[in-house]
This record gives sequence, structure tokens and C-alpha cells, in this order.
Amino acid sequence: MIIESTPKAPNRTGRLAVLAAATLWGTTGTAATLAPVGSSPLAIGAAAMGLGGLLLFLTAGTTVEMACL
Repeated sequence: MIIESTPKAPNRTGRLAVLAAATLWGTTGTAATLAPVGSSPLAIGAAAMGLGGLLLFLTAGTTVEMACL
């Protein structure tokens, strides 16, 4: 039995996610420059990872709920 797949419409969500990631990646140096004087690179990196993880958790939605069951 041969199953033919139908072509799907382009996924705009994926394209927008890549564009947003590239934009946010490019702001790392700006965030480090605008950070309070004396902030360590470790603190800046930890803040970026924390905020990125929170954003990922919030956008994952039902996927996280299903994985936790």
C-alpha cells in the first residue's frame, strides 16, 4: 500500500521562532553593556539562561503538561 503525503503550507511559526531567536541572540552584548557596573559575566549569563528557560517553559504550553503526567 502506497501512502502519498499532501504538501503542507509553509510553517510561519517556525520561521518566526528562528527570527526571534536570532534577534535575542544579538542582544546579548547590549545586555552586558547596559548591565550595572560590576556585574560579572556569570551573573549576566545566569540571568539570560533563567529568562530563556522561563520563556521556553511558557511557550511550550501543553507539551510541558503532557510530559509532566
